[in-house]
Amino acid sequence: MTPIKPAIKKKISVTPKKNKLSSAKGAKDILPDECRVLDSLHSAAANIAGFYNFSRIEPAPLESSEIEDADWETLGIDPKRILTIKGSNGDLLSLRFDPAISLLRSFTENGLHKTGPQRLYYFTPSFKDVGEEAAYKTEYHIGFGILGGNVDSIYDAQVINTVYRLLGRLKLKDLMIHINSVGCMVCRPNYKKRLLQYFKDLSCCKECKRKLEKNPFRIFDCGDKECIALCANAPIFLDSLCSNCSNHLKNTLEFLEELKLPYMVVPQFIGDLDYRSRTVFKVVSEGSGDLAWGGRHDYLGEIINGHTIPAVQSRLNVEKLIELMRETSTASGKGRIFLIYVGDLAKRKSLPLIEEFREKRLPVTESLGEDSLSAQLQAASQLEAPVALILGQKEAHEENIIVRDMETGIQEIVPISKVVEEVRKRLRSN
Repeated sequence: MTPIKPAIKKKISVTPKKNKLSSAKGAKDILPDECRVLDSLHSAAANIAGFYNFSRIEPAPLESSEIEDADWETLGIDPKRILTIKGSNGDLLSLRFDPAISLLRSFTENGLHKTGPQRLYYFTPSFKDVGEEAAYKTEYHIGFGILGGNVDSIYDAQVINTVYRLLGRLKLKDLMIHINSVGCMVCRPNYKKRLLQYFKDLSCCKECKRKLEKNPFRIFDCGDKECIALCANAPIFLDSLCSNCSNHLKNTLEFLEELKLPYMVVPQFIGDLDYRSRTVFKVVSEGSGDLAWGGRHDYLGEIINGHTIPAVQSRLNVEKLIELMRETSTASGKGRIFLIYVGDLAKRKSLPLIEEFREKRLPVTESLGEDSLSAQLQAASQLEAPVALILGQKEAHEENIIVRDMETGIQEIVPISKVVEEVRKRLRSN
């Protein structure tokens, strides 16, 4: 018999296929750890908004815009950064670029301006083309605004106070309000002349020379060291304010003093948007930079719908706040009870027990997919849970459960029927 030769296995070269669906370059997915921080931030914002009577609004993410490129540039926005798509009927639609602009658009389009001043806040993303090798960016924003009514500086003070109190609620320290005025259409022309005269014979960078021809106020945004030094000695706008703008700033400061909020009048321009008017501000923290900014924008309505609408808005630096909250564990899992099981019977009994904790509004978590006791204890430790509940086969049969203090390691057996109250008592004493 002819021996059978073993089959020769051929090595098959498999070239990894490129994902058919992937995120756009520059845009990133918000993963669970970051979502937890974002949810915590939104929860704090919603709480503050509720106390100060701000109602949430969600402007449409797609807008049909007839604003000319020149008008976008007047607002300090490069139209090339706005993401535009074409609808099935040929209409050009733009993705929300600036929530403050979208909020004012929604406010007027839906007739909210007819019912007097409105206190509104948003928690919403924006989308932009950042212009770096065809990269895109999605940012989440939390902002507060009082729109409509009149230009009373009490509204400015209330918006500033709301943002300041929110940052305080997040346990951020060493907060300081920087405040200034960018004037109005009455006093800006005079200051513009003074600014151009100052820079007339000075040597600034190429980009700033272009700004001086197009919009001199943008020169204060330059990051060049020499230009920064020149701007530091430039004429101060406060010296050019008309009486109305000066009084508006003065009244706002008086309200802040009544609220005992720390502030500093700074001579430099604040903010990176050109549609601001009169009082502008930002909230900073030593070592952490800008945490929030905002101001009045009474002229913005004229550009987007032809009507002047008194309005003041603020916006939080969400990216910076997420970073700081991660460092301070503001949104960590601390304080959650960890439920550990051993055996199938204990696993089944864990489900109704978790529901009992939910009904009593006590936070509990588990790893019911893990069979290893050591793996579950390790998960409880990583979560920094103050209390662990251990339900074994013996305890499940006897309707008991072990309550373990994760800091001291001391354990106590208690009836399952009394475990909720026992845990509540322990958490109160910590």
